[in-house]
Amino acid sequence: MGNSKSTKVENVPTFQHGDLASPPTESPVRIRTIIAIVAINFAVFGQVVSLVGSGFLAQTMAGFLGDTSKAVWFSTSITIANITLNPPISQAADFWGRKWFVVIPNAIAIPGCIIISRANNIGTAIAGFCIMGLAWGSQSLLFSVASEILPRKYRGIGQASVNISSGLGGIFGLLVGGALIRQIPGHFRIFWYITCGIYAVATVGVLVGYNPPPRALQKTMTSVQKLRALDWVGILLITAGLTLFAVGLQFYGNPYSFSDAPVLAPFISGLCLLIAFFLYEWLGRADGLVHHGLFGDRNFAIALFSVFTEGLSFLTSNSYFAFEVSVLARVSLFDAALHFSILFFGAVIFAALAGVLITYTKLVREPLVFGFVALLAYNACMNSITPSSGTGPFWGFAVLGSIGQGFALTTVTIVAQMSAPPELISVATGLIIATRSVGATVALAVNNVIYNNSMDKEVPSKVAGAVLPLGFPPKNLKDLIQALLSNNADLVAKVPGITSEISLAAQGGLYEAYSISFRHVWIAATCFCAAGLLSSLFLRNSKSDFNAHIDAPVDVDRKFGDATSSKSIEHAEHAEIAPVERAA
Repeated sequence: MGNSKSTKVENVPTFQHGDLASPPTESPVRIRTIIAIVAINFAVFGQVVSLVGSGFLAQTMAGFLGDTSKAVWFSTSITIANITLNPPISQAADFWGRKWFVVIPNAIAIPGCIIISRANNIGTAIAGFCIMGLAWGSQSLLFSVASEILPRKYRGIGQASVNISSGLGGIFGLLVGGALIRQIPGHFRIFWYITCGIYAVATVGVLVGYNPPPRALQKTMTSVQKLRALDWVGILLITAGLTLFAVGLQFYGNPYSFSDAPVLAPFISGLCLLIAFFLYEWLGRADGLVHHGLFGDRNFAIALFSVFTEGLSFLTSNSYFAFEVSVLARVSLFDAALHFSILFFGAVIFAALAGVLITYTKLVREPLVFGFVALLAYNACMNSITPSSGTGPFWGFAVLGSIGQGFALTTVTIVAQMSAPPELISVATGLIIATRSVGATVALAVNNVIYNNSMDKEVPSKVAGAVLPLGFPPKNLKDLIQALLSNNADLVAKVPGITSEISLAAQGGLYEAYSISFRHVWIAATCFCAAGLLSSLFLRNSKSDFNAHIDAPVDVDRKFGDATSSKSIEHAEHAEIAPVERAA
């Protein structure tokens, strides 16, 4: 491992799904499998509840704790944990098994939620989010287990189930969180008590409900061999690189410019480490975090790019949809959350529909193309919102976005897992999850710059154009703009030279500036979706992969010995593939 030049990358084995020792046979889905699926889905539900709380409640919490400028670090703490921990945990789970890599991170989230709920300052709250965010390091395993314990032909159902749980978690977080803080901001503490309970139930559920037999590598390798097999160089490079990269992007525009040291130093350092990581994984090690065996099918590379663009699009909705509703439709935060929840309600329905459709048609290209068409149409339609649009378009466009979300995310995960060799499903899913989060991180930085630059330009222009013709003194324009942006009617009324007519005109100019700035963000998201749609057109359908084989069954017949299940376990491990040869 230390001498990367000695690795013979030309000896990377190839694996064909048809190489299994026994042909696929019909294997019933038994009760232990169903219990495991339910437990895994509840863990997904809990994670999404916490994610929604970290974003939707951020401004309210930060305001209550006295520093709104640091609100972005609540969700950023989770994002960094997600993008840095999923790839290494996914690889480690191949050697030590999945269960404890799911149970322990979710258990750690429990004290994290308690710390957040009891925080009296912003620093303590951020520390709580950092601890709670560790649970997100197991996300890829949740998506992997939901697929590998079911027959391959039911993979659509498995991935639909976790996306349904994700949607339900989003709905719960928005509605419960919004209702709790609607009258009393301090009730955010109750939300995190509830989230703590959800994580506790999820931890116990997985501990009791998911009991797979030992994987072959768990039994055949010693602890020292397992530790030596981990891609330590890759783990260090990607963890440090992505952390610095994400921190630099978060500081960009919040409040620093790109040339400032808090942005430039971590961004460049992180980028250099990521370049080193990809060079190492490409030239130095063929069986590391980016296993070369994953790229034997072009579908995996397409899935990575597609999920990157989907992450860019989703983060735009997550950051700006409810914000735009509250500003342009002039509704409360809770009412804006109701509008945004339609995206999750619809995603639940359409994820289920996508899962059933894929299961029965055994097609992946067409559902993914359809999903990106819907996302493209959704983002394009959001460009048409104006200050006079009212709430109607938001309801309709949210449904359109939910169609795309349900189809695209369900399908792209199936594409990645079906294109990867069965023994690499965990590593493949880890890369998919991390890539989506990287896309979201990039989108947050890009959107912040687009939005802030547009507001800096449009607000003075539109407000001045609205009030100066009415005789408002130009020297007081700066004070008027600051009062308008504070959303405080009393401050606006105190600006010298203001009248009711000028005040209304100024507000109209401000809303127009908001509308234009939001439009620029949606245009960028439309471009991202167009790229994702183009890539999805090159997918390859492979109906033969949707068979009755189970890659990692949890319900092995102990009495009679289920031959099919036993062979599934034996052939779903790295040990059954000729390892990458290394020079002594």
